Amino acid sequence: ERLSGLSQSELAVALYCAAGLSPRVICLLLDCTPSALYNKKYRLKGKIRACGAPAEEVEKLIALVD
Repeated sequence: ERLSGLSQSELAVALYCAAGLSPRVICLLLDCTPSALYNKKYRLKGKIRACGAPAEEVEKLIALVD
């Protein structure tokens, strides 16, 4: 609920990362370069940190994206 402001692209990145897909596979699925994926993940982690969730929950979500 706190992350309801994420775009479809950001949700896809989060779900693919949480599913354990490799960066190469994620890039193929999203049709992006590795540097673009890195930037997407960086921005996604920033939004997760700013969502106002408890610190423990934020760390768990960020761990899924890394």
